[in-house]
Amino acid sequence: MPVKTKVAFFTFNVGDLSGGGGYERFFSDFFTDYCNDNSSKYDLYFIVDDLSVFNKAGKLTNSSDKILYFKDYRFKLYYDLTDRISFLKCFFVKFREFYTVVAFYRFLRKNQIKILHLPNYLTQYFFILSFLQKMKLFSPIKLAVTVVDCRLPFKFNSSDPYYVNSGATSHTFGQLFQKIKLDGILTWYQSFKEFVSANNLVETNKVYPVKSRYVNVSEKPEFNTKQNVILMACRFDDQKRPLHFIEAIKILKENHPETIRNWKFKLYGKGVLESRIKEFIDEKDLDDVVQMDFSLDMKSVLAKTKCLVSTQEFENFPSLSIYEAMALGNAIIAYNVGQTASFIKHNYNGLLVMKESVAALSEALYTYISSPESHEKYYMNNINMIANDHNYENFKVQIEEFWDRL
Repeated sequence: MPVKTKVAFFTFNVGDLSGGGGYERFFSDFFTDYCNDNSSKYDLYFIVDDLSVFNKAGKLTNSSDKILYFKDYRFKLYYDLTDRISFLKCFFVKFREFYTVVAFYRFLRKNQIKILHLPNYLTQYFFILSFLQKMKLFSPIKLAVTVVDCRLPFKFNSSDPYYVNSGATSHTFGQLFQKIKLDGILTWYQSFKEFVSANNLVETNKVYPVKSRYVNVSEKPEFNTKQNVILMACRFDDQKRPLHFIEAIKILKENHPETIRNWKFKLYGKGVLESRIKEFIDEKDLDDVVQMDFSLDMKSVLAKTKCLVSTQEFENFPSLSIYEAMALGNAIIAYNVGQTASFIKHNYNGLLVMKESVAALSEALYTYISSPESHEKYYMNNINMIANDHNYENFKVQIEEFWDRL
């Protein structure tokens, strides 16, 4: 039997995954599924510095022999002492960084890792990738990253502090494209491949856009157990545009009060717009139809609702929350941005809103509510689409093909 090539996902300094952490949650789930797959083509490992943040979210609880630990020495080795002495600080900062990358390189060699794959690129990884690239002269380790931020093609040259600080601009990716010769970039977005190709940022043949992702849902709710609830679940910021949802509900209440009489609208999440949303609900007297909430277990919430709304800019594909909603039989109402139409089919598993406006969204909500005969059709079509098209096997084929190309 041929020896499988060893691949490792690598992530460190991960924050709290509760209510977020889409790419960490997805890749940790895929890692678990892949390790349990006897037909897998590669020998997959997961390198972390702290497993507790994953375990707290119910991730990476099995396959302990495939989980490896990264040691970050940049805040060790007499850090407390040297950080307070200015003439020592500069030397020890560089020394500890060098010690970290050398130790990591030796660690990868010891474990015979041939492909290092970052589930997401952040600037914190640059010093490691830079060193590993130099060491390719002696022992090549293939370097791959995943681009998961749909804003990058639109905000790459932005100097807006919000986009700069959230890692959606050249401030994060510029040095990666200029100084690191990556062996491959996996991405969710065709728009990213087109953008880097048009701007000669990376070699186009190194970029692999996926066609689908997947989610694990153990139990499918019966349609007759679902409630007349339309949900939006997102981060409350300008990109997600939750105020569009609330403003559309206001129009519905004013123009079609009888139609929505037996329906409730729920908005789940947190973020910078939270106070503005609450003020709008209070000012427009929407408390009787709109409920704000937050949950760490959105699958349990989505199992009871009938419809999920997405109003975000740029892209809906391949949103993990939308996938979860579909897998649990929710119709999807979404602005037709980016690749949304590749998995939301108008009048098949939901409604595409062709114009990004509150009025158009309100009309789509009215169309959905006033067409109850379509609700079970959307329910069945979404469950079947996730089961047949957006599943583990299809994603496995794609990522193995990506690794094959490296």
